[in-house]
Amino acid sequence: MNNERMIADYFKENFPMRQLKYKMYFSDDIYYKIPELVFRFSDDVKLEAYGEFKKCIKTFSGNLEWTIIEDFFGRKNINYSLSPKVMYPYYKDQFDKEEFPSQEEYFSEETFRKICEDAIEDIPDLYKYIKNNFKWKKEYLKLINK
Repeated sequence: MNNERMIADYFKENFPMRQLKYKMYFSDDIYYKIPELVFRFSDDVKLEAYGEFKKCIKTFSGNLEWTIIEDFFGRKNINYSLSPKVMYPYYKDQFDKEEFPSQEEYFSEETFRKICEDAIEDIPDLYKYIKNNFKWKKEYLKLINK
């Protein structure tokens, strides 16, 4: 199974998706960016689904703490990111300060590289954890009156 895409492939097969960036990182350049999965469930999914998914992710135990981050810059359509928790202050600072340093500048080269390595190592276990602990509920879908 492809480590870069395993969680995205699972999402595509099991959840109603509107937006999904398939690769969490690039295997030919693992230090290009810190691994994350950017996604958005279909428009008929209640916000409750994101909250329940975030609760599930918070209990994962890996090299890093993981979380779901709501996009700071979204206006109409908000995407979410399954990311190492250390990414939250990075994105928040970009939004608050309107400064956009690279991840490597923000974290320092050594820390950045360690986060990338630890995140990549976490992905297979995170995939298994999501698969075993987050079950899609039909109640997550909004009822649409016709």
